[in-house]
Amino acid sequence: MAMGVAMVPLATPTVMSRAMCADKCLRLEQCATFTFSTLDKICKLYDDGNSESRVSILDTNVYTRRDICC
Repeated sequence: MAMGVAMVPLATPTVMSRAMCADKCLRLEQCATFTFSTLDKICKLYDDGNSESRVSILDTNVYTRRDICC
């Protein structure tokens, strides 16, 4: 179950791995953060670098692009 502010992803591709999800994010200029669900293999790409603190979904990991962060 999601908690916090609802966020609309830029895209939600189905991929086989976290690395493939990261590649999708790197190829999309607006992508700042992505989530990868280990259960359903869904990758969600977000344009908000602060989404890490607002996206909380069971069995889903949140990642931030280092090339645009900090």
